[in-house]
Amino acid sequence: MNSDDPTAVLERALSAARVILFQQDAQRRYQWVSRSFMGQRQQDVFGKREEDFLPEPLASRAIAEKQLALVTGEPRSWTTEVSEDGVLRIMQVRVEPTRDAAGVINGLIGGAIDVTTDKQAEDTVRASERMLREVLDNLFAFVGVLDTQGRMIEANRAPLEAAGIERADVIGRYF
Repeated sequence: MNSDDPTAVLERALSAARVILFQQDAQRRYQWVSRSFMGQRQQDVFGKREEDFLPEPLASRAIAEKQLALVTGEPRSWTTEVSEDGVLRIMQVRVEPTRDAAGVINGLIGGAIDVTTDKQAEDTVRASERMLREVLDNLFAFVGVLDTQGRMIEANRAPLEAAGIERADVIGRYF
């Protein structure tokens, strides 16, 4: 394939974005996959099912979610941790059943996207928020945050408790 081939461009873009797209038949055998993954070359995945190459409990979770989609006809989404090349990655997976012309479920299409960086950023923000909350809650001096209209949107716990006031009594009220 030359570099202008649309399929090659799509495959490179999906790889760069850390996205895997796939298609499976009703027995969950891979019919198509956009790139190599889990140590399996792209062409070696064709015809295989999760239990043929995914480690436990990753295989069990994928099988359960996909079987549920095949039985109910409803899309399924889940997050899973994957160790690839010694690096722990967090993947968000989604599958949807496909149907033939008569409306009978005949397989699955799906994708997995690497959300590791997003999850790490969320964890960092949550940790920062927890630390700030602990610092504020242990200050005896009153600290409040107001919105642009002057309503209280945040207040620290210690001075409120000392005054016998609940947080709910001040949040949303004008200062």
